[in-house]
Amino acid sequence: VMMRCTGGGVRERERGRLLAGSSSFGGTLYTWGYGGSYQLGTNRLDASGCVRAPREVEEMECHNIMQVAASKFHSVALTSDGTVFTFGHGPALGLSGNAASVGQQTASAVLPTPVRGLASKGVVQIGCGKYHTVVLTYSGEVFSWGGNKYGQTGHSWRNLKGVEEVVSQPRRVGVREGAAARWVSASNTHTLVITADGVPLTCGSNKHGALGRSVTA
Repeated sequence: VMMRCTGGGVRERERGRLLAGSSSFGGTLYTWGYGGSYQLGTNRLDASGCVRAPREVEEMECHNIMQVAASKFHSVALTSDGTVFTFGHGPALGLSGNAASVGQQTASAVLPTPVRGLASKGVVQIGCGKYHTVVLTYSGEVFSWGGNKYGQTGHSWRNLKGVEEVVSQPRRVGVREGAAARWVSASNTHTLVITADGVPLTCGSNKHGALGRSVTA
């Protein structure tokens, strides 16, 4: 999956104005590539499940797109009013708090769907791994959800019965006591959070030293 957001980017000092619904920045969302898991935000695919050239995502044409992130099975888009849209397949959609039609942990969202659990949170940054999603709010809070086999959401990855817990809807991540986050990023099976005072925090799989720690997680 490939994604492109035409128009201006988001600079750090402009984030507050973007949350107020400014239309001076952002742009239009285009996707192309393989879309067999609905990660292109459209069901208009060719016989092999692909979109062969950049195509505007029609469901988002009335929204001012600020950021996009794409992974193997799902994609995420952030609009200028802080709304997060997800589309694709699997637990990383975070739609269990939405209508029943997209309410299962492994549901599919063919078209971009707003994540209701983040309403009024003021999201300013998004990131997605293979099976999970992480977002940052204007106030410095971090929310994550999705597959959690390696603890990549920043939450406990085993319940009381020792079974992997899938975080099915946005849940706030405890960063450090009294610390606000400034940056988030997600990869295949791990997540990076940078605090306002410049401290990098990681969680998930430490394979190949991805967490920057000497002890394998």
